[in-house]
Amino acid sequence: MVPLSKHRCTQLLNDNRAVIGPWDHAVEWIVTDWAPRATAQGLTHFANVVSPESLAAMSAQAMQVGLSDRLQMRMFGTIEDAQAWLRAAQEKAG
Repeated sequence: MVPLSKHRCTQLLNDNRAVIGPWDHAVEWIVTDWAPRATAQGLTHFANVVSPESLAAMSAQAMQVGLSDRLQMRMFGTIEDAQAWLRAAQEKAG
């Protein structure tokens, strides 16, 4: 895996629209292992696209709660909305 810092990646879009089942088993690892490493490499914004009616959305909400003090994360129903939020954050950062 190439470190986020190598590409100066401050934003990430994660497309989970095809995930229908829960992934609660991964939330703790994401919050306690992956997120601290990602933020240490410069990640500041995480857009997570999910199908709102899926069980995966509940896992994404749990992840959002766990990340709230480390990383700006928002959930979206469409790629376009997620991209617009990330673009706005990028423009604001200058």
